[in-house]
Amino acid sequence: MPRKKKGKTKRRKTTTSVESTVSTTSTTEKNNDASARKTTRRRRRTSKKKIDVNSMAKSIYKEIISTLALDYLDLDEKLQIEIAKEVISLISSMSQSYSSKSAILHRASRLKERLGPVISSVILANKKELREEELEYVIYHGGRAILPYLSDLYDLCKRLGRDDLISLLRELWEKEGHPLPVRCPFCGFASVTPSFECIICGRVIDEVTVKEQIGFTDLFELFLEIADVEELKKVSEDKAIAYNPKYGLKPASRGATEGYEYILPLDEDEIYKLKLKLLAKSLS
Repeated sequence: MPRKKKGKTKRRKTTTSVESTVSTTSTTEKNNDASARKTTRRRRRTSKKKIDVNSMAKSIYKEIISTLALDYLDLDEKLQIEIAKEVISLISSMSQSYSSKSAILHRASRLKERLGPVISSVILANKKELREEELEYVIYHGGRAILPYLSDLYDLCKRLGRDDLISLLRELWEKEGHPLPVRCPFCGFASVTPSFECIICGRVIDEVTVKEQIGFTDLFELFLEIADVEELKKVSEDKAIAYNPKYGLKPASRGATEGYEYILPLDEDEIYKLKLKLLAKSLS
């Protein structure tokens, strides 16, 4: 009898174990199915949010141009589509929720003022010669985006007699560009390089004009007073002196320099003053 009971117990355990395994397997399969369904739905949602920028641009470029209030520029169709592409690409990259035409247009309307640099970049990249309305637009709305085109924009403003726009370009250069220590007497931009060439109007400036710009006479008198004998000898040998906006006048550097350094030749009167000071300091 005891043996029969043990046999029955074993059969019950085996049955329970099989049921448990089946139950576990079933649960796992359900979980896997649920996970697979979620993954599929997620992929479907993601795929729905991907947009064809080129296709959408061609279908709604007129609406985008109108939304951005650019109709008055009378841009050709190709340029309008290029602007639409950039706007759609930018807006859709902000969030996956901006994937429908209505969402794109709504967002473009809200970002109208901030899209000026993007639109200006497209116009400048696709047109060699701007009409006056286009010129006004890119200067008023382009911001930092138009800095690489500043020289060409200045030339066009000059030809059209638009001194008002040149003033705006000058302000932009001073605030957002790379103003240099010496201002060009021809275009008024602080844009004269150490090679004495203006990077805006292209004119070459003579050394006399540069000296006037930096107040050379006073700076030279100061240098003669504070320079030691070795520095005076160096400048006397070179017959030239370096102007660095950070340090004033000093002997020209042989190697790399910090910041901008303008090498200014000395005239006969300046060399004479230098030699007198050198002699006085050598004897003292």
